[in-house]
Amino acid sequence: MISFPPSHLRITPPPPPPPTLGFRGITFHTRGHWFRFPNQYPPYIATMFRALKTASSAARNVRSLATVADASGKVQLSNLEKGKYINYEKLSENIDIVRQRLNRPLTYSEKVVYGHLDNPHEQDIERGKSYLKLRPDRVACQDATAQMAILQFMSAGMPSVAVPTTVHCDHLIEAQVGGVKDLARAKDINKEVYNFLSTACAKYNIGFWRPGSGIIHQIILENYAFPGGMMIGTDSHTPNGGGLGMIAVGVGGADAVDVMADIPWELKCPKVIGVKLTGKLSGWTAPKDVILKVAGILTVKGGTGAIVEYFGPGVDSLSSTGMGTICNMGAEIGATTSIFPFNKSMSDYLVATGRESIAKHAQKFQHVLRADEGAEYDQVIEINLNELEPHINGPFTPDLATPLSKFAETAEKNGWPLDLKVGLIGSCTNSSYEDMSRSASIADQALAHGLKAKSGFLVTPGSEQIRATIARDGQLETFEKIGGSVLANACGPCIGQWDRRDVEKGTPNSIFSSYNRNFTGRNDANPKTHSFVTSPDLVTAFIFAGDLRFNPLTDTLKGADGKEFKFEAPTGAALPARGYDPGENTYQAPPEERTSVQVDVAPTSDRLQLLSPFKAWDGKDLTDAKILIKAKGKCTTDHISMAGPWLKYRGHLDNISNNYMIGAINAENGEANTLKNQLTGEYQPVPDVARAYKAQDIPWVVIGEDNLGEGSSREHAALEPRHLGGRAIIVKSFARIHETNLKKQGLLPLTFVDGSAYDKINPTDVVDIVGLPEFAPGKQLTLRVKPQNGEAWETKLDHTFNEEQGISEVMSRKTIRVGCVNYGVCVFYQLLAFFLVTFYCGIRYVAYTYLIALLFFGDFQPTTPRRQLDMRGTQLLRTSFEALPSQARLSTYATGVPKRTLMVNQDLANRLAEAYDWSYYKNGDILEMNPGFGLFTRAIWNVAKPRRHVLMEPHKKFIPIMEDFDAKTEGRIKYTSLEGYDWATYDKLIADGTITPENQSMERVNDSLLLFASMPNGATGEALAVQFLCTLPRRNWIQKYGRVRMLIWMKTKSADRLLVGPGGHTRARPTIIAQACADMRVIASPKDAHMGAFNYDEAAMKDVIETTPDDWRQRGDYTLVEFTPKEKPLFNSDFAEFDYVLRNLFILRATAMEKSLMMLGSGSDSLIKCMPSGLDLSKPVNAYTVEEFDQVTQAFSKWPFKPTELFEKGWTNDREKDPKGENGVVKNIGKKK
Repeated sequence: MISFPPSHLRITPPPPPPPTLGFRGITFHTRGHWFRFPNQYPPYIATMFRALKTASSAARNVRSLATVADASGKVQLSNLEKGKYINYEKLSENIDIVRQRLNRPLTYSEKVVYGHLDNPHEQDIERGKSYLKLRPDRVACQDATAQMAILQFMSAGMPSVAVPTTVHCDHLIEAQVGGVKDLARAKDINKEVYNFLSTACAKYNIGFWRPGSGIIHQIILENYAFPGGMMIGTDSHTPNGGGLGMIAVGVGGADAVDVMADIPWELKCPKVIGVKLTGKLSGWTAPKDVILKVAGILTVKGGTGAIVEYFGPGVDSLSSTGMGTICNMGAEIGATTSIFPFNKSMSDYLVATGRESIAKHAQKFQHVLRADEGAEYDQVIEINLNELEPHINGPFTPDLATPLSKFAETAEKNGWPLDLKVGLIGSCTNSSYEDMSRSASIADQALAHGLKAKSGFLVTPGSEQIRATIARDGQLETFEKIGGSVLANACGPCIGQWDRRDVEKGTPNSIFSSYNRNFTGRNDANPKTHSFVTSPDLVTAFIFAGDLRFNPLTDTLKGADGKEFKFEAPTGAALPARGYDPGENTYQAPPEERTSVQVDVAPTSDRLQLLSPFKAWDGKDLTDAKILIKAKGKCTTDHISMAGPWLKYRGHLDNISNNYMIGAINAENGEANTLKNQLTGEYQPVPDVARAYKAQDIPWVVIGEDNLGEGSSREHAALEPRHLGGRAIIVKSFARIHETNLKKQGLLPLTFVDGSAYDKINPTDVVDIVGLPEFAPGKQLTLRVKPQNGEAWETKLDHTFNEEQGISEVMSRKTIRVGCVNYGVCVFYQLLAFFLVTFYCGIRYVAYTYLIALLFFGDFQPTTPRRQLDMRGTQLLRTSFEALPSQARLSTYATGVPKRTLMVNQDLANRLAEAYDWSYYKNGDILEMNPGFGLFTRAIWNVAKPRRHVLMEPHKKFIPIMEDFDAKTEGRIKYTSLEGYDWATYDKLIADGTITPENQSMERVNDSLLLFASMPNGATGEALAVQFLCTLPRRNWIQKYGRVRMLIWMKTKSADRLLVGPGGHTRARPTIIAQACADMRVIASPKDAHMGAFNYDEAAMKDVIETTPDDWRQRGDYTLVEFTPKEKPLFNSDFAEFDYVLRNLFILRATAMEKSLMMLGSGSDSLIKCMPSGLDLSKPVNAYTVEEFDQVTQAFSKWPFKPTELFEKGWTNDREKDPKGENGVVKNIGKKK
């Protein structure tokens, strides 16, 4: 039996809310948003509301660019992914909407970003302030970060990623002796991880690039990047895609999982820094020198919160891969990303890499793929390429820029080791064909004079395609002739995967690389290595001199013949004359049939680990927290969570947490990984002290300086402190990605208002964080510092949480955030809705209401705190749904918009067709069938077209009122009476134009839509009403008509009631429905936002219509829609499988609501008799031990309840009184054979 701690399902009511503005209750996270629910409502209402809130976001779930369509002639996103297309038309349309709203010209980066807005009509847009909801086209993960991302995605239970996604094996290959042997060794020692990634990718429809394929960013540029696209990647150098005009952003794994699960991605609206390039590159100056110069200007944090956009005439002198180099290293200045406008160089590269169709398509939209005339930037830097000097940046930081002409003098002045030990070229930054060709041209000159490299020389091809091409064209042979070693197509030394043996650790030495980062110890784990970054041209030239004082522009070398010679400037073609050689095929496409693929994680593995719950926040201020470490100076993600040999633990949170902060310098003693344990007084490694505090349940914080967390996107730097018991990271400033990751993983990233407070804090102090219960956007917190000796003092702290991010979500997050639907736990919310409705309606409606809940919540994606996969409750749910193979299953399908919807299978489709003469369902393309109720099925199909005028027969009492109002409004409400209609008549009216599709007036987007719906009794009807409301956004009605208004007609036992908005029934959920209305811009009531039930009469109906705001009458055509139930239930047999399901529902209901088995309500008496005699039935189920819980679940198999009987009897109270449906409660939709 799998473990299931029932307390994990407990929902604790929040403390009483203070009177001040802002949320003070329960916070939930759905679809990438933090949602808040007022405290005065009970927790289970908040839970239902949370799922409903999802619908608002799901409403605008329309892919901005990546579409799945059957329209021929469209251009595919890539040659490796069929059926997904570029939609520049949609991009252009969104841009026009935003440009009109902002009333100003847009930069190119703004165009691409705003063109991918989830809702361009309503999104608040203010550079540097507002938060955007975006829909990226694709996701890319490298193997080190993909492990944690996929572990999170797995627990979502989704059958497939929602957007094109790839995983690239490039980080786990260590450089030792050479490419072939290193690759073989990596495959052997990483076999478990590679197998996990390979099978997970096959299972979830993810493209998998096997070890040896190459570096993620080079492969993306060769295969996936395209102008105007948007991609996020779990690597900080994802911006490399900007070399093809793409907005490509490095993110943490949690963000990636959000997008993989079809949740809008949140990004603070970036500022735009413009870099104007004039002149033309020539001689020794390379594209790398552009970004080295910019890094020197902006420093490592100057680009934070901004996109760097390059423009000007100098852009056209750069190759596409050269532009990629510049964008790649934009990560080193803290930029969100970097980008170049579409030009001929990009077009040529697309053609050379087999994507001519994309190039031609982009050329048609050149006006979209560049900045508008007169676009303004927040800052502009001008660089004249004619005057730009070659640069060398470092050591220890990529922004210490030195022109080549001054480098020798600077090196001597600073006492840097002058002997160059090793030169390294390649990596994701500089491994293009052009880079390799230019370097080889220098090597050829040296060979011509009989020289070989004095320094070690390592070459890292960026991809198998680059390796194969330079092997064919001779560059690889040249490198080997001068003494170079060709490494595997992987990251290698760039990320510390280098088993360096030429110098002992601790020995001062210098290395040159064409890489992107040179942090202390990053390449070889030697803190004394002085690492410098420069162009591959200079690296290659310097290895022949072996001296930092050499200048290839001015100095000579002595050849083997004793003659002096000077290098000529490097040359090399941007693209291979004979085209690219693809080399070995290393791509694994996902299989067509994926359901049988198994993904296993061994519990004994030291490489992979399923994720366990975190401790939840108690709702109070943080008090008596220890300072784990006061970090001094630069503290990058390499200091926080080292790479190199630690990469093998990236899938095992507990093991990799043993590297937490081991590279940070302790301000107390100036040493790394040595700090005082305040409990024992002993000096220990940082992770050991953190574990000691956690074991004693003592919270702790970290204190740091500027730009903490710069560098990699690795979310482990945020996961580890959370896992080890940390609660807050308090610094002078953060790097963007790390701050976001901390929020996502449940820590508080806080900054000092007064930076001098950092200096006053001692590592031995104890601190409180005051103001957490009143936490709100823009509201400062207070740090109370309590020294061991002396009086306490306070300082203020800032934060960057916005309206949709809540303290309760961050501090209370019990588990690692998954950011997507958790199948088991999603069903848990379905069950809550089911039980709530059942509680009010009685056991009679169990099966019926359960199916409604299944449809309702199965269609949407509530983001839930991820729970352990081995929880007993989740297992019950999974087993339950496995018992329903012939009824309904959750799956992914596409009608131009990938989304997650409840579908019915072909067998059921055939049964429907036979029973109701719905022949077009026989093809299996069933659109959102409701498996529990035949409600408005065909009408939804027609609305989805969509049509401007979709009409069902309205209630007979409603007809005269509507006819009267039709006359008064001079036809603004279109009304057609279909007396005695059937579907053939309805289709004929559509065909002959009486009901016209769209009225040929798509431009009238501000027209309004009025809906009238007839619903069954009470809470059941209200649940259906909510379900119907939640379908509105998926139809794009809000955007199309501006506003939608819905009138719900409910037939009750006692009286006809008109619910305006809807709501009002004493046994229903008006607050939930009102909120659903408000979230979707649905006017809930003609006069105000309150719900109310009215006795039906003509006066009430007129009041509803005639007192609506004037703007309703001025918005043009209205549409009437009435949906009525079927004469008989859709399913009336073959429901024996539900017996098992419903048994499990009851126990989960008791667990969730903290009730005993005695309090389950009607229908439970026969269940109680089945329970073991020794079990305390008055004890809340969530308080049971694991053993007691197992006893309960086993006893359910003896319960004699037969839900099949409910289906046989039907479920409409009024059927006996109104068998023909004359009052509109029960109607035939379609002719029964």
